[in-house]
Amino acid sequence: MTLSDFYSLFSQLLYFISLFLQGVFLYRFLGSFLTARYSVPTCPSFSFSSLCHLSPFLFYLCLRTVGEALLPSDYSSRIFFKLLISLIAILLTLFLFYQDTHGLGLFLVVTFLALCEICHFIAYSILHIGEYLTDFWLYCLDKGCFSPESFLRVTELSLLLLLLLQQLAFLFLLSFFLRKIVFFFREKKYSIHRTEALFLLTPGLVSLLLCIILRILMITMENDLPVLLYQKHPILAVLVPVLLSLCLFSILSSIKLFQDMVALNREENRRLFLERQLMGTQKQLQEVEHLYTSIRGLRHDMKNTLGIIMELTKDGLGGTDAELQAYLSSLKHTMDSLELPYHTGHQVADILLGIKQHELHRTLPLLSIQAEDLLFPPHLEMEYYDLGVILGNALDNAIEACQTSYRLNPQAELFIRVSSFFRENMLFLQIENSFSGKLEIHPSTKLPLTGKSDSLLHGIGLGSIKATAEKYFGTIQWTAQHQIFTLTVMLKVLNGN
Repeated sequence: MTLSDFYSLFSQLLYFISLFLQGVFLYRFLGSFLTARYSVPTCPSFSFSSLCHLSPFLFYLCLRTVGEALLPSDYSSRIFFKLLISLIAILLTLFLFYQDTHGLGLFLVVTFLALCEICHFIAYSILHIGEYLTDFWLYCLDKGCFSPESFLRVTELSLLLLLLLQQLAFLFLLSFFLRKIVFFFREKKYSIHRTEALFLLTPGLVSLLLCIILRILMITMENDLPVLLYQKHPILAVLVPVLLSLCLFSILSSIKLFQDMVALNREENRRLFLERQLMGTQKQLQEVEHLYTSIRGLRHDMKNTLGIIMELTKDGLGGTDAELQAYLSSLKHTMDSLELPYHTGHQVADILLGIKQHELHRTLPLLSIQAEDLLFPPHLEMEYYDLGVILGNALDNAIEACQTSYRLNPQAELFIRVSSFFRENMLFLQIENSFSGKLEIHPSTKLPLTGKSDSLLHGIGLGSIKATAEKYFGTIQWTAQHQIFTLTVMLKVLNGN
Protein backbone atom coordinates (compact mmCIF):
# COMPACT_ATOMS: atom_id res chain seq x y z
CA MET A 1 0.00 0.00 0.00
CA THR A 2 1.40 3.37 -1.03
CA LEU A 3 1.38 6.37 1.25
CA SER A 4 -1.27 8.02 -0.93
CA ASP A 5 -3.54 5.01 -0.51
CA PHE A 6 -2.92 5.05 3.22
CA TYR A 7 -3.77 8.76 3.32
CA SER A 8 -7.07 8.13 1.51
CA LEU A 9 -7.95 5.21 3.79
CA PHE A 10 -6.99 7.17 6.90
CA SER A 11 -9.11 10.17 5.90
CA GLN A 12 -12.12 7.89 5.26
CA LEU A 13 -11.64 6.19 8.62
CA LEU A 14 -11.45 9.56 10.38
CA TYR A 15 -14.61 10.68 8.63
CA PHE A 16 -16.63 7.65 9.74
CA ILE A 17 -15.31 7.96 13.31
CA SER A 18 -16.33 11.62 13.24
CA LEU A 19 -19.77 10.70 11.86
CA PHE A 20 -20.20 8.09 14.60
CA LEU A 21 -19.30 10.60 17.33
CA GLN A 22 -21.63 13.21 15.79
CA GLY A 23 -24.43 10.66 16.17
CA VAL A 24 -23.47 10.18 19.82
CA PHE A 25 -23.43 13.93 20.40
CA LEU A 26 -26.83 14.34 18.70
CA TYR A 27 -28.32 11.50 20.75
CA ARG A 28 -27.11 13.03 24.01
CA PHE A 29 -28.05 16.55 22.91
CA LEU A 30 -31.65 15.58 22.10
CA GLY A 31 -31.84 13.41 25.21
CA SER A 32 -30.86 16.37 27.42
CA PHE A 33 -33.98 18.22 26.27
CA LEU A 34 -36.47 15.54 25.22
CA THR A 35 -36.00 12.61 27.61
CA ALA A 36 -39.56 13.01 28.92
CA ARG A 37 -40.89 13.01 25.33
CA TYR A 38 -39.13 9.80 24.23
CA SER A 39 -41.76 7.68 22.47
CA VAL A 40 -40.05 4.30 21.85
CA PRO A 41 -41.54 1.60 24.15
CA THR A 42 -39.17 -0.19 26.47
CA CYS A 43 -38.50 -3.92 26.09
CA PRO A 44 -38.63 -6.48 28.91
CA SER A 45 -35.14 -7.78 28.18
CA PHE A 46 -32.30 -5.60 29.46
CA SER A 47 -30.27 -5.94 26.26
CA PHE A 48 -33.28 -5.17 24.03
CA SER A 49 -34.27 -2.28 26.28
CA SER A 50 -30.80 -0.74 25.92
CA LEU A 51 -31.05 -1.20 22.15
CA CYS A 52 -34.44 0.52 22.12
CA HIS A 53 -33.04 3.53 23.93
CA LEU A 54 -30.23 3.72 21.36
CA SER A 55 -32.70 3.63 18.47
CA PRO A 56 -32.45 7.39 17.67
CA PHE A 57 -28.65 7.19 17.51
CA LEU A 58 -28.62 4.04 15.34
CA PHE A 59 -31.33 5.38 13.04
CA TYR A 60 -29.51 8.69 12.50
CA LEU A 61 -26.18 6.96 11.89
CA CYS A 62 -27.61 4.52 9.34
CA LEU A 63 -29.54 7.22 7.51
CA ARG A 64 -26.50 9.49 7.27
CA THR A 65 -24.20 6.68 6.13
CA VAL A 66 -26.55 5.34 3.46
CA GLY A 67 -27.52 8.81 2.28
CA GLU A 68 -23.98 10.07 1.88
CA ALA A 69 -22.95 6.87 0.07
CA LEU A 70 -25.47 7.78 -2.63
CA LEU A 71 -24.29 11.39 -3.01
CA PRO A 72 -23.25 12.68 -6.45
CA SER A 73 -19.56 13.10 -7.16
CA ASP A 74 -19.85 16.74 -8.17
CA TYR A 75 -18.41 18.88 -5.36
CA SER A 76 -20.99 21.69 -5.30
CA SER A 77 -23.93 19.28 -5.55
CA ARG A 78 -22.36 17.05 -2.91
CA ILE A 79 -22.17 19.96 -0.46
CA PHE A 80 -25.84 20.81 -0.88
CA PHE A 81 -27.10 17.23 -0.69
CA LYS A 82 -24.87 16.44 2.29
CA LEU A 83 -26.47 19.22 4.32
CA LEU A 84 -29.90 18.19 3.09
CA ILE A 85 -29.32 14.58 4.18
CA SER A 86 -28.14 15.75 7.60
CA LEU A 87 -31.26 17.90 7.99
CA ILE A 88 -33.59 15.09 6.89
CA ALA A 89 -31.84 12.56 9.15
CA ILE A 90 -32.20 14.76 12.25
CA LEU A 91 -35.81 15.72 11.47
CA LEU A 92 -36.82 12.10 10.92
CA THR A 93 -35.07 11.06 14.13
CA LEU A 94 -36.92 13.78 16.00
CA PHE A 95 -40.28 12.91 14.40
CA LEU A 96 -40.05 9.14 14.88
CA PHE A 97 -38.60 8.91 18.38
CA TYR A 98 -39.84 12.02 20.22
CA GLN A 99 -43.31 13.49 20.75
CA ASP A 100 -44.64 17.05 21.06
CA THR A 101 -41.34 18.76 20.21
CA HIS A 102 -42.82 21.72 18.26
CA GLY A 103 -40.69 24.89 18.47
CA LEU A 104 -38.13 23.30 20.77
CA GLY A 105 -37.44 20.48 18.29
CA LEU A 106 -36.91 22.90 15.40
CA PHE A 107 -34.55 24.94 17.55
CA LEU A 108 -32.53 21.81 18.42
CA VAL A 109 -32.26 20.72 14.77
CA VAL A 110 -31.13 24.10 13.43
CA THR A 111 -28.78 24.71 16.34
CA PHE A 112 -27.10 21.30 16.01
CA LEU A 113 -26.56 21.73 12.27
CA ALA A 114 -25.29 25.29 12.74
CA LEU A 115 -22.83 24.18 15.43
CA CYS A 116 -21.56 21.35 13.23
CA GLU A 117 -20.89 23.74 10.36
CA ILE A 118 -19.36 26.47 12.52
CA CYS A 119 -17.06 24.06 14.32
CA HIS A 120 -16.12 22.48 10.99
CA PHE A 121 -14.97 25.79 9.51
CA ILE A 122 -13.14 26.89 12.64
CA ALA A 123 -11.30 23.56 12.75
CA TYR A 124 -10.78 23.73 8.97
CA SER A 125 -8.43 26.64 9.55
CA ILE A 126 -5.92 24.10 10.85
CA LEU A 127 -5.63 22.60 7.36
CA HIS A 128 -4.67 26.04 6.05
CA ILE A 129 -1.50 25.70 8.08
CA GLY A 130 -0.56 22.87 5.71
CA GLU A 131 0.33 25.43 3.02
CA TYR A 132 2.96 26.98 5.26
CA LEU A 133 4.27 23.55 6.22
CA THR A 134 4.58 22.61 2.55
CA ASP A 135 6.50 25.83 1.88
CA PHE A 136 8.76 25.03 4.80
CA TRP A 137 9.45 21.50 3.54
CA LEU A 138 10.21 22.94 0.09
CA TYR A 139 12.65 25.31 1.68
CA CYS A 140 14.30 22.36 3.47
CA LEU A 141 14.40 20.43 0.17
CA ASP A 142 16.14 23.35 -1.55
CA LYS A 143 18.68 23.42 1.25
CA GLY A 144 19.29 19.70 0.74
CA CYS A 145 18.03 18.63 4.14
CA PHE A 146 16.36 15.52 2.63
CA SER A 147 15.79 13.79 -0.68
CA PRO A 148 12.72 14.23 -2.96
CA GLU A 149 11.36 10.84 -1.81
CA SER A 150 11.66 11.92 1.81
CA PHE A 151 10.03 15.24 0.93
CA LEU A 152 6.90 13.47 -0.36
CA ARG A 153 6.76 11.20 2.68
CA VAL A 154 7.17 14.10 5.13
CA THR A 155 4.60 16.20 3.30
CA GLU A 156 1.95 13.46 3.34
CA LEU A 157 2.66 12.61 6.97
CA SER A 158 2.24 16.30 7.81
CA LEU A 159 -1.09 16.33 6.02
CA LEU A 160 -2.19 13.22 7.92
CA LEU A 161 -1.28 14.87 11.21
CA LEU A 162 -3.11 18.07 10.25
CA LEU A 163 -6.17 16.07 9.19
CA LEU A 164 -6.18 14.28 12.54
CA LEU A 165 -5.80 17.57 14.42
CA GLN A 166 -8.60 19.10 12.36
CA GLN A 167 -11.03 16.29 13.22
CA LEU A 168 -10.05 16.32 16.89
CA ALA A 169 -10.52 20.09 17.03
CA PHE A 170 -13.91 19.78 15.31
CA LEU A 171 -15.16 17.10 17.71
CA PHE A 172 -13.84 18.93 20.76
CA LEU A 173 -15.46 22.23 19.75
CA LEU A 174 -18.76 20.55 18.87
CA SER A 175 -18.89 18.66 22.17
CA PHE A 176 -17.88 21.73 24.16
CA PHE A 177 -20.49 24.08 22.69
CA LEU A 178 -23.27 21.48 22.80
CA ARG A 179 -22.60 21.08 26.52
CA LYS A 180 -22.64 24.87 26.89
CA ILE A 181 -26.06 25.07 25.25
CA VAL A 182 -27.40 22.29 27.48
CA PHE A 183 -26.00 24.15 30.50
CA PHE A 184 -27.39 27.58 29.52
CA PHE A 185 -30.82 26.23 28.53
CA ARG A 186 -32.09 25.62 32.05
CA GLU A 187 -35.85 25.68 31.37
CA LYS A 188 -35.93 22.53 29.24
CA LYS A 189 -39.58 21.75 30.04
CA TYR A 190 -40.72 25.26 29.17
CA SER A 191 -43.33 25.37 26.39
CA ILE A 192 -41.81 27.64 23.74
CA HIS A 193 -44.19 30.07 22.04
CA ARG A 194 -43.95 30.80 18.30
CA THR A 195 -42.36 34.23 18.78
CA GLU A 196 -39.88 32.83 21.30
CA ALA A 197 -38.98 30.01 18.91
CA LEU A 198 -38.30 32.56 16.16
CA PHE A 199 -36.08 34.54 18.55
CA LEU A 200 -34.07 31.41 19.39
CA LEU A 201 -33.90 30.17 15.78
CA THR A 202 -32.65 33.36 14.16
CA PRO A 203 -28.95 33.26 15.24
CA GLY A 204 -28.60 29.55 14.40
CA LEU A 205 -30.40 29.91 11.07
CA VAL A 206 -28.26 32.90 10.04
CA SER A 207 -25.10 31.03 11.04
CA LEU A 208 -26.18 27.95 9.07
CA LEU A 209 -26.89 29.97 5.93
CA LEU A 210 -23.54 31.72 6.27
CA CYS A 211 -21.76 28.37 6.49
CA ILE A 212 -23.60 27.12 3.40
CA ILE A 213 -22.36 30.17 1.48
CA LEU A 214 -18.82 29.52 2.72
CA ARG A 215 -19.02 25.89 1.58
CA ILE A 216 -20.05 27.01 -1.89
CA LEU A 217 -17.29 29.63 -2.14
CA MET A 218 -14.51 27.84 -0.27
CA ILE A 219 -13.17 25.85 -3.24
CA THR A 220 -13.40 27.08 -6.85
CA MET A 221 -11.98 25.65 -10.04
CA GLU A 222 -9.48 27.70 -12.05
CA ASN A 223 -7.74 26.17 -15.07
CA ASP A 224 -9.12 22.77 -13.99
CA LEU A 225 -7.34 23.11 -10.64
CA PRO A 226 -9.03 23.55 -7.23
CA VAL A 227 -8.27 26.89 -5.61
CA LEU A 228 -8.96 27.51 -1.93
CA LEU A 229 -10.72 30.75 -1.00
CA TYR A 230 -8.03 31.46 1.57
CA GLN A 231 -5.40 31.34 -1.21
CA LYS A 232 -7.16 34.04 -3.20
CA HIS A 233 -7.92 36.18 -0.14
CA PRO A 234 -5.53 35.32 2.72
CA ILE A 235 -7.17 37.80 5.08
CA LEU A 236 -10.27 35.54 5.12
CA ALA A 237 -8.24 32.90 6.97
CA VAL A 238 -8.51 35.24 9.97
CA LEU A 239 -11.86 36.93 9.30
CA VAL A 240 -13.87 33.75 8.74
CA PRO A 241 -13.00 32.12 12.12
CA VAL A 242 -13.62 35.44 13.87
CA LEU A 243 -16.98 35.87 12.14
CA LEU A 244 -18.02 32.31 12.98
CA SER A 245 -16.91 32.77 16.58
CA LEU A 246 -19.24 35.77 16.75
CA CYS A 247 -22.02 33.56 15.38
CA LEU A 248 -21.35 31.07 18.16
CA PHE A 249 -21.43 33.89 20.68
CA SER A 250 -24.76 35.14 19.29
CA ILE A 251 -26.30 31.64 19.57
CA LEU A 252 -25.17 31.23 23.19
CA SER A 253 -26.15 34.81 24.06
CA SER A 254 -29.66 34.43 22.64
CA ILE A 255 -30.15 31.24 24.67
CA LYS A 256 -28.90 32.84 27.86
CA LEU A 257 -30.99 35.96 27.27
CA PHE A 258 -34.07 33.83 26.61
CA GLN A 259 -33.53 31.84 29.80
CA ASP A 260 -33.09 35.04 31.80
CA MET A 261 -36.35 36.36 30.31
CA VAL A 262 -38.17 33.14 31.27
CA ALA A 263 -36.77 33.31 34.81
CA LEU A 264 -37.69 37.00 35.09
CA ASN A 265 -41.20 36.30 33.80
CA ARG A 266 -41.59 33.46 36.30
CA GLU A 267 -40.49 35.72 39.15
CA GLU A 268 -42.91 38.40 37.98
CA ASN A 269 -45.75 35.87 37.88
CA ARG A 270 -44.78 34.64 41.33
CA ARG A 271 -44.83 38.23 42.63
CA LEU A 272 -48.23 38.88 41.05
CA PHE A 273 -49.50 35.60 42.47
CA LEU A 274 -48.37 36.58 45.96
CA GLU A 275 -49.95 40.01 45.56
CA ARG A 276 -53.21 38.43 44.48
CA GLN A 277 -53.12 35.98 47.37
CA LEU A 278 -52.46 38.89 49.73
CA MET A 279 -55.43 40.76 48.29
CA GLY A 280 -57.57 37.66 48.73
CA THR A 281 -56.38 37.23 52.30
CA GLN A 282 -57.24 40.86 53.05
CA LYS A 283 -60.76 40.34 51.70
CA GLN A 284 -61.15 37.20 53.76
CA LEU A 285 -59.93 39.02 56.88
CA GLN A 286 -62.47 41.77 56.25
CA GLU A 287 -65.24 39.19 56.00
CA VAL A 288 -64.04 37.45 59.16
CA GLU A 289 -63.83 40.80 60.93
CA HIS A 290 -67.38 41.59 59.84
CA LEU A 291 -68.53 38.20 61.12
CA TYR A 292 -66.89 38.60 64.50
CA THR A 293 -68.13 42.19 64.82
CA SER A 294 -71.66 40.84 64.47
CA ILE A 295 -70.93 38.15 67.06
CA ARG A 296 -69.57 40.72 69.52
CA GLY A 297 -72.64 42.88 68.96
CA LEU A 298 -74.87 39.87 69.59
CA ARG A 299 -73.08 39.04 72.83
CA HIS A 300 -73.42 42.66 73.93
CA ASP A 301 -77.15 42.54 73.34
CA MET A 302 -77.62 39.10 74.86
CA LYS A 303 -78.27 40.40 78.38
CA ASN A 304 -81.03 42.71 77.18
CA THR A 305 -82.44 39.92 75.01
CA LEU A 306 -82.63 37.51 77.92
CA GLY A 307 -84.24 40.21 80.02
CA ILE A 308 -86.93 40.79 77.40
CA ILE A 309 -87.61 37.06 77.16
CA MET A 310 -87.99 36.84 80.93
CA GLU A 311 -90.41 39.75 80.97
CA LEU A 312 -92.50 38.29 78.16
CA THR A 313 -92.84 35.01 80.03
CA LYS A 314 -94.08 36.64 83.24
CA ASP A 315 -97.75 36.40 83.99
CA GLY A 316 -99.85 39.47 84.02
CA LEU A 317 -97.54 41.79 82.06
CA GLY A 318 -99.41 41.70 78.83
CA GLY A 319 -97.07 39.39 77.00
CA THR A 320 -98.52 36.79 74.67
CA ASP A 321 -97.22 33.58 73.19
CA ALA A 322 -97.44 35.09 69.70
CA GLU A 323 -95.23 38.01 70.67
CA LEU A 324 -92.76 35.65 72.30
CA GLN A 325 -92.65 33.36 69.25
CA ALA A 326 -92.11 36.33 66.92
CA TYR A 327 -89.27 37.63 69.02
CA LEU A 328 -87.60 34.21 69.31
CA SER A 329 -87.96 33.70 65.54
CA SER A 330 -86.24 37.03 64.90
CA LEU A 331 -83.47 36.04 67.30
CA LYS A 332 -83.04 32.66 65.55
CA HIS A 333 -82.79 34.37 62.17
CA THR A 334 -80.03 36.60 63.53
CA MET A 335 -78.16 33.60 64.91
CA ASP A 336 -78.57 31.67 61.65
CA SER A 337 -77.04 34.52 59.70
CA LEU A 338 -73.86 34.10 61.75
CA GLU A 339 -73.60 30.36 61.12
CA LEU A 340 -71.53 28.97 58.25
CA PRO A 341 -73.96 27.92 55.51
CA TYR A 342 -71.79 25.11 54.10
CA HIS A 343 -70.82 21.74 55.58
CA THR A 344 -68.36 19.90 53.32
CA GLY A 345 -66.42 17.98 55.95
CA HIS A 346 -63.48 20.37 55.75
CA GLN A 347 -63.45 23.49 57.89
CA VAL A 348 -61.26 25.55 55.53
CA ALA A 349 -63.59 24.82 52.62
CA ASP A 350 -66.64 25.69 54.77
CA ILE A 351 -65.17 29.03 55.83
CA LEU A 352 -63.94 29.87 52.32
CA LEU A 353 -67.31 29.06 50.74
CA GLY A 354 -69.06 31.18 53.36
CA ILE A 355 -66.73 34.12 52.72
CA LYS A 356 -67.15 33.89 48.94
CA GLN A 357 -70.92 33.68 49.37
CA HIS A 358 -70.87 36.92 51.42
CA GLU A 359 -68.78 38.58 48.69
CA LEU A 360 -71.15 37.33 46.00
CA HIS A 361 -74.27 38.70 47.76
CA ARG A 362 -72.88 42.23 47.56
CA THR A 363 -73.11 42.28 43.75
CA LEU A 364 -75.45 39.39 42.92
CA PRO A 365 -77.74 38.92 45.95
CA LEU A 366 -79.97 36.35 44.20
CA LEU A 367 -77.08 34.03 43.28
CA SER A 368 -75.90 31.31 45.66
CA ILE A 369 -72.96 28.93 45.38
CA GLN A 370 -74.29 25.39 45.05
CA ALA A 371 -71.97 23.07 46.97
CA GLU A 372 -74.23 20.21 48.05
CA ASP A 373 -72.05 17.71 46.14
CA LEU A 374 -68.77 19.07 47.50
CA LEU A 375 -67.59 16.61 50.14
CA PHE A 376 -64.16 15.93 51.60
CA PRO A 377 -63.09 12.68 53.28
CA PRO A 378 -61.58 12.72 56.80
CA HIS A 379 -58.25 11.31 55.52
CA LEU A 380 -57.56 14.18 53.11
CA GLU A 381 -53.78 14.66 52.91
CA MET A 382 -53.59 18.26 51.76
CA GLU A 383 -52.30 21.48 53.29
CA TYR A 384 -54.92 24.05 54.22
CA TYR A 385 -53.14 26.78 52.27
CA ASP A 386 -53.08 24.72 49.06
CA LEU A 387 -56.78 23.94 49.31
CA GLY A 388 -57.42 27.65 49.83
CA VAL A 389 -55.39 28.50 46.71
CA ILE A 390 -57.31 26.05 44.53
CA LEU A 391 -60.82 26.65 45.85
CA GLY A 392 -60.34 30.39 46.41
CA ASN A 393 -58.98 31.14 42.93
CA ALA A 394 -61.56 28.90 41.26
CA LEU A 395 -64.43 30.63 43.07
CA ASP A 396 -62.96 34.08 42.33
CA ASN A 397 -62.86 33.25 38.63
CA ALA A 398 -66.42 31.85 38.73
CA ILE A 399 -67.76 34.93 40.55
CA GLU A 400 -65.94 37.25 38.12
CA ALA A 401 -67.41 35.35 35.13
CA CYS A 402 -70.94 35.59 36.55
CA GLN A 403 -70.55 39.30 37.26
CA THR A 404 -69.32 39.92 33.71
CA SER A 405 -72.16 37.88 32.27
CA TYR A 406 -74.69 39.82 34.37
CA ARG A 407 -73.29 43.17 33.20
CA LEU A 408 -73.61 42.11 29.56
CA ASN A 409 -77.02 40.48 29.97
CA PRO A 410 -78.99 41.05 33.20
CA GLN A 411 -81.49 38.37 32.12
CA ALA A 412 -78.81 35.67 31.80
CA GLU A 413 -79.18 32.52 33.86
CA LEU A 414 -76.37 32.54 36.43
CA PHE A 415 -75.06 29.68 38.52
CA ILE A 416 -71.97 28.42 40.32
CA ARG A 417 -71.73 24.71 41.16
CA VAL A 418 -68.92 23.09 43.12
CA SER A 419 -68.65 19.30 43.46
CA SER A 420 -66.15 16.54 44.11
CA PHE A 421 -65.74 12.85 43.39
CA PHE A 422 -63.09 10.19 43.90
CA ARG A 423 -61.25 7.64 41.78
CA GLU A 424 -59.00 5.33 43.80
CA ASN A 425 -56.58 7.72 45.55
CA MET A 426 -57.40 10.70 43.32
CA LEU A 427 -59.66 13.58 44.32
CA PHE A 428 -61.45 15.48 41.54
CA LEU A 429 -62.77 18.98 42.25
CA GLN A 430 -65.16 20.37 39.66
CA ILE A 431 -66.28 24.00 39.45
CA GLU A 432 -68.97 24.90 36.91
CA ASN A 433 -70.24 28.41 36.27
CA SER A 434 -72.04 30.41 33.65
CA PHE A 435 -70.07 32.89 31.57
CA SER A 436 -70.72 35.31 28.74
CA GLY A 437 -69.48 32.95 26.04
CA LYS A 438 -66.49 35.14 25.19
CA LEU A 439 -63.15 33.68 26.19
CA GLU A 440 -59.61 34.82 25.41
CA ILE A 441 -56.81 32.25 25.58
CA HIS A 442 -53.23 33.06 26.55
CA PRO A 443 -50.99 32.02 23.61
CA SER A 444 -48.24 30.59 25.84
CA THR A 445 -50.00 28.98 28.82
CA LYS A 446 -53.13 28.00 26.81
CA LEU A 447 -55.21 29.10 29.82
CA PRO A 448 -58.17 31.52 29.74
CA LEU A 449 -57.37 35.14 30.49
CA THR A 450 -59.09 37.12 33.19
CA GLY A 451 -61.56 39.86 32.34
CA LYS A 452 -60.02 42.25 34.86
CA SER A 453 -58.84 45.63 33.68
CA ASP A 454 -55.41 44.92 35.17
CA SER A 455 -53.69 42.96 32.38
CA LEU A 456 -50.84 41.96 34.71
CA LEU A 457 -53.25 39.58 36.47
CA HIS A 458 -54.06 37.71 33.23
CA GLY A 459 -54.10 33.98 33.86
CA ILE A 460 -52.58 34.17 37.35
CA GLY A 461 -55.54 32.43 39.04
CA LEU A 462 -55.66 29.34 36.84
CA GLY A 463 -51.88 29.27 36.69
CA SER A 464 -51.77 29.17 40.49
CA ILE A 465 -54.34 26.36 40.55
CA LYS A 466 -52.34 24.37 38.01
CA ALA A 467 -49.05 24.88 39.88
CA THR A 468 -50.67 23.76 43.15
CA ALA A 469 -52.27 20.71 41.47
CA GLU A 470 -48.88 19.66 40.04
CA LYS A 471 -47.52 19.82 43.56
CA TYR A 472 -49.89 16.91 44.33
CA PHE A 473 -49.03 15.01 41.11
CA GLY A 474 -52.18 16.28 39.44
CA THR A 475 -53.24 18.75 36.78
CA ILE A 476 -56.25 20.76 35.59
CA GLN A 477 -58.62 20.47 32.66
CA TRP A 478 -61.14 23.01 31.47
CA THR A 479 -63.91 23.23 28.91
CA ALA A 480 -66.06 26.14 27.74
CA GLN A 481 -69.20 25.14 25.86
CA HIS A 482 -72.71 26.57 25.57
CA GLN A 483 -71.85 29.44 27.97
CA ILE A 484 -70.83 26.96 30.68
CA PHE A 485 -67.26 26.98 31.92
CA THR A 486 -66.12 23.79 33.68
CA LEU A 487 -62.85 23.50 35.57
CA THR A 488 -61.70 20.09 36.81
CA VAL A 489 -58.78 19.84 39.24
CA MET A 490 -57.19 16.40 39.72
CA LEU A 491 -55.21 15.80 42.90
CA LYS A 492 -53.49 12.83 44.42
CA VAL A 493 -54.28 13.70 48.02
CA LEU A 494 -55.86 10.55 49.42
CA ASN A 495 -54.04 7.71 51.11
CA GLY A 496 -54.25 4.17 49.87
CA ASN A 497 -57.00 3.30 52.35
